[in-house]
Amino acid sequence: MAGKIYIGDAAGRGLQFGWKGLGLSLRYAWPALILMFVGVLFWEKTGLQRDPFADIDPAMSDVDWPAFFWAILFFVPGYLLFLPLIVRLTRMAADEADAPSGLFYFRWGEREGRYLAALFLLFFLLMMVLIGMMLPVVVGMSLFNLNGTTPAVVGVLIMVATAVFFLWVMVRATLLLASVAIENRIAFAEAFGKTKGQFWPLFGAVLLLSLALVGIQFMIGIVSFAAGFVLAMTGLAVEDGSLALIPFHLIDGLVSIFGQVAMIGLAGAVWQTLVPPRTGEGEPVVTTSPPPAGDSPMETPVGMG
Repeated sequence: MAGKIYIGDAAGRGLQFGWKGLGLSLRYAWPALILMFVGVLFWEKTGLQRDPFADIDPAMSDVDWPAFFWAILFFVPGYLLFLPLIVRLTRMAADEADAPSGLFYFRWGEREGRYLAALFLLFFLLMMVLIGMMLPVVVGMSLFNLNGTTPAVVGVLIMVATAVFFLWVMVRATLLLASVAIENRIAFAEAFGKTKGQFWPLFGAVLLLSLALVGIQFMIGIVSFAAGFVLAMTGLAVEDGSLALIPFHLIDGLVSIFGQVAMIGLAGAVWQTLVPPRTGEGEPVVTTSPPPAGDSPMETPVGMG
């Protein structure tokens, strides 16, 4: 029997786990974070960080391709080093594992491999959903054009309907990756079904947590803007935004990690609410309360150290 999702409680637990997960990421995934940070610095030099409304050269002749390849070369291995801790944090958020130990955490096994495969599979499925949603828009607009009817209002309504459907899919898919990390198997349909009838409280929790993250990002943005203004007034700013902007990129990266881990914490809180904890024989226990902290029956593999 599934429990009840409380919007404020789930969002609050997500924020709380975000702070905990950020500290664990800095402690146990520092080699990965360094690699990803260097990759981001190279990405900033590619010229791909542009105004989306600006004119784009189809040939992309203004792109710094060597910087692009260096960005990929650093960021991808960094993320692969970070992924085992993401899996561990997901299990911790669901009270299925304890914190790792040692100088850093890097444990690649079947669970981590399935999680990586699930990432690619989920991306492919979402692209298919997007393409499937765009087909009614294109067909509907074409039909109204053939009939000589002004398609503006109808086109907007179709686009709003598709956007609402995609939002519904994304909210219902909150537990898809979490289920892979926790249960060590890819069962998207089953994980999708766990959130059946829970859209509105789950949507409220995701929305509340997202607003909190936006607020944190906004406050940090104000501080960064003020610091940048001071640098400009003192003549310490660099025109191409290299050394002087490294601290701002670092802060932005930490906020990004915090947001990702907070969402993991939200998924873990929802998992504990909707999925009955397992007994030692692997059978679910019918209860609406999460298991006490530290009493997880699931065996916890130890990372490096």
